[in-house]
Amino acid sequence: MSFTLNVQFTGIMKLRREDHGKIQDMKREVLASMGREWHARYYDLHFTPEGAKKYHYGRRFTKDVTTGTVKTSKTGRRRAPNPNPLIWSGVSYILGKAFTVTATPTKATVTLRIPALNFRPRYNPALQMRDELTRVLPSEEKALAKFAEDLLTIKLQAFGTRDVVVSDRGKVISGAAATGALAKGTATRAKLSGKAKASFAR
Repeated sequence: MSFTLNVQFTGIMKLRREDHGKIQDMKREVLASMGREWHARYYDLHFTPEGAKKYHYGRRFTKDVTTGTVKTSKTGRRRAPNPNPLIWSGVSYILGKAFTVTATPTKATVTLRIPALNFRPRYNPALQMRDELTRVLPSEEKALAKFAEDLLTIKLQAFGTRDVVVSDRGKVISGAAATGALAKGTATRAKLSGKAKASFAR
């Protein structure tokens, strides 16, 4: 699954072109952290009955009304169904714990190597278990964006503040325009720090 983080920088970030490389590294680090945060917050939930209801999973197998068991497709034997969705033996859940995150300045990808979730069960061929595992609700998107925004705020503190000239219209000006505006009293000196606004996308 992949995450895209749209970031709008204001303040000092727009003034320091020489720091472009550092900003790109910052975004890459934040995106990677957001991928790890998704796994820490929501991975386990997808394997629970509560998660199945929350993420609107498809219909699972039904029990045999006489024995209360289900028939496996591999052995033909009957067994009690696991009450947790996406879990049969538990191997897939364990495999998903060993995930990897790769990130660029614009995108992070969380890789879960769980081959069994690519299968289509005979009892419901339309069921897409991999899609169920990677569903993200709007409320979770907002939470992840807030997480990224807070982390960006902390990282922006490393850039400190910068003395600037701000016109009476709230625009940062420099050079001769700043000198003239200060002389006329239509601008003031101020300290500007970096800010960021983040939004989440898939």
